[in-house]
Parts: sequence; structure tokens; C-alpha cells
Amino acid sequence: MAESIKQRLNALSNLPDAYEVKFLEDAALADLTALRATMALIYADCVALRTKLAADIVDVAAMRTPIAATVTDVAAMRTPIAATVTDVAAMRTPIAATVVDVAAIRTRLLSSMLSPAGLAIGPSAKLVPQAVNPIMAMANGVLVFKPAATEMSALAGTIANTKYALWAFYVDSAGTITTSTKTADANTGAAAFLLMPAVPTGKAQIGAIIVVSSDAGGFIGGTHALDLNCTVIYIDTVGNAEIPGALTAAAPAALTASAPAALTASAPAALTASTPAALTSATPSALTLTA
Repeated sequence: MAESIKQRLNALSNLPDAYEVKFLEDAALADLTALRATMALIYADCVALRTKLAADIVDVAAMRTPIAATVTDVAAMRTPIAATVTDVAAMRTPIAATVVDVAAIRTRLLSSMLSPAGLAIGPSAKLVPQAVNPIMAMANGVLVFKPAATEMSALAGTIANTKYALWAFYVDSAGTITTSTKTADANTGAAAFLLMPAVPTGKAQIGAIIVVSSDAGGFIGGTHALDLNCTVIYIDTVGNAEIPGALTAAAPAALTASAPAALTASAPAALTASTPAALTSATPSALTLTA
């Protein structure tokens, strides 16, 4: 309508105008009825949303307990986790030492005598031993062969009268034979044997001799014959001459980490909230009256 209701009422002056008033009242009533229906639907939607929100509140409240328990569990796990980190740090040192030991053992296993050399007094002025048998050895992973009657290299050093000392003989991957430094004098052959020097890296130990002097002036290596005023013990090496030096790895101190106490957190009960049904309210149809 182009005119307002108030303007139309002011212009009423006869019965036809009364019919128009009735028409206006009916139109207004229809609009109010439509609005009322829309408001009822909006109210129904609000009730549905309220129910959903109430269920959400219940669910959030139900989840607070397991969330709090989870926080407690995480706090309880911090101590054993920290202890585990400490244990791992403590284990690093023995693990590193074990790696060193394994490398040392591997190096030793690369060098060994494959058969006894049969050391005995040599023919050259009897100053050094010779290998009666062929020398077959593995030196630093290389197979080495030397013929029978191969003489050892020269001795050096003096043994006091009635004392014992030892010299060891080696072969390298090139077939070169070398002699160790004389060990310190000892009172017995067993004590002299315990002074056996470490085998040089990359060499195989052919054998050794222990000499006890009965000469008042002592036994002078490289000068005195091995059958003059002395007694000689000939030692053949088969396989590895030694176990590698004292291993450095050791077990770590007692570990301190332990499993945390039983966890207390659990999943919350099934949630009760759900998506509300599709809302039923809608924008009312266009009103038929204007202000």
C-alpha cells in the first residue's frame, strides 16, 4: 500500500471506508499470525540449542577428570624420563670404551702364527735362534712365508748373573724379522715370561727365548753364544701371541630409571552431545502491511 494505515483511517468518512478498515485489520492479523508462527519456530530452535549446549557442558565437565589425570601422569613420567636420560649418558662412556676394545681385538686377530717355527740355537756363531721349520704367519692380514733355517735378528742387552730375561721375535707383512728390547731382569723364568712385551701392531710374534745367565759377568746379547754359560728356554708362538692389553670397557653404574607408576588417565565416558536437528525457523514471508 502506498499510504500508511494512519493516513487511511483519517480519510475514512463512509461505509465503503469501513470495509477498507476491515481489510486492513485482516491483513494486519495475517501478518501477526505469520510472525507468531515464525517466533514459535525460533523458540523451538532455541530450546534445541539449549539442550545441545547443556550436553556440551556435561561433556566438558566429564573430560576434566581424565585431562587432570593425564597431566598427573605426564608429571609422574618426567622423573623416569630424566633418569633414563641420565642412564643413557652414563652408558656412553663404556660403549665408547667397548668400541676401542673391539678395534684393538680386531687388530690383534689380523696377525698370528699359523704353525710353530721350531726355534732353536742358530748356526751363525750361535748368537741368535733360528726357525727350524718354515715360518708361516698372518701379519696385518697378509700371509707371510719364510723358509726353514731362517735366523732371528740380533739380540741386545745384558742379563746379570743368575738372572732371567726375555727377547721376543716378530715378522711383519713384508717378511722383515725384528727383535724386541730385552725385558727387565727377573728372578725366575716364570717372572721373566710375565714380562713378555706387547706385540707391535701389524706384526706376528714368531716366538721368544728366556735366557738365565751363569756367567759372573752376565750374559751379553749379541756377543755371547746361546750355549755359553747360560741356559735358554725356546718358546714357539702358535696363533695370537697375546690377549690384547687390559680392556677399558666396564659396565655402567647401576641404572636409575624405572617404569612410572601405573597411569591413571582413561578415556572419558561416551560423550552425550550431538549436533542438533536441522533448525526449523526461517525468515518469514514478506509482510503485507507497511508502517
